[in-house]
Amino acid sequence: MSAMRPFKRLLSREEALKIILENIQPMERVEQVRIEDAANRVLASDAVAEFNVPPFDRSSMDGYAVRAEDTYGASAFIPMRMRIKGVQHAGEIFEGMIEQGECVQVATGCPVPKGSDAVVMVEYTKLDGEHVEIQRPAYPGANISPEGEDIKTGEAVV
Repeated sequence: MSAMRPFKRLLSREEALKIILENIQPMERVEQVRIEDAANRVLASDAVAEFNVPPFDRSSMDGYAVRAEDTYGASAFIPMRMRIKGVQHAGEIFEGMIEQGECVQVATGCPVPKGSDAVVMVEYTKLDGEHVEIQRPAYPGANISPEGEDIKTGEAVV
């Protein structure tokens, strides 16, 4: 068995860095193009987020936005009955405020209504007319993606 070496000579980190720095050239020309025309190009600088993503606290599940404290002790055997104050569809904003014993039906990605601090998954509820039975307790922040969870303002995104 031969001791074959795939490289003539291995460089140290310092030697390799020196060779690279001696041979790279600064960008001579920078131009702005539309995103549609940016394929196969290189960024001259980082693309930085101008706002948080998401820009609001959003529901990460279909279900009911609630005050977590109103769900404590809820179970399939002893559900907590809540009045449905409204429905929030994608692209809409619920303008009201959730009070004790109330909830708002929300879709995934919707802003969390004021007054709520948790979302109970629809799988843990039972609809009963204008009310819903919550069959599992929620903790504050449950099933909510906080503002800026994906990208924070000022963060390099590309």
